[in-house]
Amino acid sequence: HGNNKKSKKDFDALSKRADVASVEVHTMSYRSVRVPGHRMVHVRKMWKEICDPVVKQLKLQIRMNSKKNVVELRMVNTGDAAQSQIEDRKHKNVIQKGSDFIRAVVIGFEIRDALALVRMDDIYLETFDIRDVKFFNKKSDHWMRAIGRIAGQYGKIKYSIENSTNTRIVIFGFKVYILGSFSSIRLARNAISRLIMGSAPGNVYAKLRVVSNRVKHKF
Repeated sequence: HGNNKKSKKDFDALSKRADVASVEVHTMSYRSVRVPGHRMVHVRKMWKEICDPVVKQLKLQIRMNSKKNVVELRMVNTGDAAQSQIEDRKHKNVIQKGSDFIRAVVIGFEIRDALALVRMDDIYLETFDIRDVKFFNKKSDHWMRAIGRIAGQYGKIKYSIENSTNTRIVIFGFKVYILGSFSSIRLARNAISRLIMGSAPGNVYAKLRVVSNRVKHKF
């Protein structure tokens, strides 16, 4: 009995962590995206630009819940059961697009880049923790140096990866968020992983150039 109480307590403490933008799924027609405290000011400044595509293009209701530090999204219920069954899948896609868009803006992507999640079907937002990269020597190497290698001086390396893979990248704490198509995300993630493991930026660029040229020739 004591063990059960302990495990329940541990689980509750874990679920309260809100250091990154997380999405809580409540129902098929409602989502809430948590906004970290230090990002709240930015979200308030961009509120009109955030609301416009959500309301006009996705036809969703949106509101800011300042007490809980979350942005809430809700679908407008038409009340027609038959029609709602037909549009179930479409609605699910719309609410997912809305929550992905809000999450991208909250994390730090520019609105014009995050809008691709609303307007296009084959654009995704992927995240990974740099501490999960295999073969990274955790003892001798500091995490901050790894983050520095991804960004480069004045963000040059990050921009080069973005331009050659046609993606957008945000580094948020120890997490790297990549916005782009499935194949672009894979290219960018591979390049970032090589940088984390200590590859020289020149070698990473060379490989990226070869791969991006091959992709261009395919199309």
